[in-house]
Amino acid sequence: MNIDKLIKGDRKMKYFQTTEKAIVNNYPYGHLRTTAFFSLEHKPGKGFRTVFQTINPKTGRLNAEKKSTYAPIMAMYEAENGHIQYSGFSFYDDECKKKAISFLSENFTLFTPEQIKDIAGYCLMMLKVDIQAKHTYCNSNLESLLNLYDSAVKTCVKIFKTGENLFNEINLDFAAINALEVKDFNPFRAVEYKDITKNQLNNPVVTQISDRDKENGETLETIQAEENVKVLVNNTLGYYEVKQ
Repeated sequence: MNIDKLIKGDRKMKYFQTTEKAIVNNYPYGHLRTTAFFSLEHKPGKGFRTVFQTINPKTGRLNAEKKSTYAPIMAMYEAENGHIQYSGFSFYDDECKKKAISFLSENFTLFTPEQIKDIAGYCLMMLKVDIQAKHTYCNSNLESLLNLYDSAVKTCVKIFKTGENLFNEINLDFAAINALEVKDFNPFRAVEYKDITKNQLNNPVVTQISDRDKENGETLETIQAEENVKVLVNNTLGYYEVKQ
């Protein structure tokens, strides 16, 4: 059964259950018309992808399915004009998180228990990736990050275990999280590799070190020595692999 949702004033779209197949008759097929089928396919650990299939009007046989790439969260709907379309959601940035959490909370019944468990696992993974990325690339204080993400992480774990609709309880203080970022923090090393010998060996030239390296007492010279050792070890290992 379709689930109607009102959005943007009086514009209406009909969401389908993720296990439901939409059938469209009189679908364009070159200069002919045919029947088309739209659906979603879900695979744990990968997410959802769209599936499109038509009947060849000349033979009456089904054509091969056309499938999209996977997306972590997806839903299929019929727009006001009758066209079948898809909504995709992710946890990649703050706005994406807000939209995904809101959609999942309001449209929880579209998904199967297995899909909800998989989505909760994805959300949990992305929250952990966020914490690590903000600590590594923005120099945000790890302990403070853990405190700010703690409630959301625990809620995702509970959804994963129980299958309950607790998405509206995933609360993240984005302003406080972003305020932890150290402005103009440089997390990267810059290393160029040049062939300068007759044997065409890669010689590393360190041109920049990260702020975290500096905080740890490293200098351009110590990082250069580290890169030299890496090349020496790799070349030595390569030499012995060839000789054995």
